[in-house]
Amino acid sequence: MSHRIFSKQEQQILIKNKNVLNVTSKSITYHPDFKVKAVKKNLLGISPKSIFIEADFNLDIIGKKQPYRCLDRWRRAYKENGEKGLRCDLRGKKVLQKV
Repeated sequence: MSHRIFSKQEQQILIKNKNVLNVTSKSITYHPDFKVKAVKKNLLGISPKSIFIEADFNLDIIGKKQPYRCLDRWRRAYKENGEKGLRCDLRGKKVLQKV
């Protein structure tokens, strides 16, 4: 997670992006469809920065490293659980495994 704090004005700009589900002062919740498309594009060799710029994200607002952090996390989720791993956000939630 970024240490970036989004102002009210920045939050209003971000929430207008069709690829964003929710924004708080500390986090952005990205649309699952965007995550899937972004990972697939990235696996084809398109850079995280290009993917986010093409999706109308202002890197001055979200941070220049944020696309790389997101795609790194999303690629791992995709590798472990496929598209389902990108559509179900389990960060911060304890997952119980059957023994």
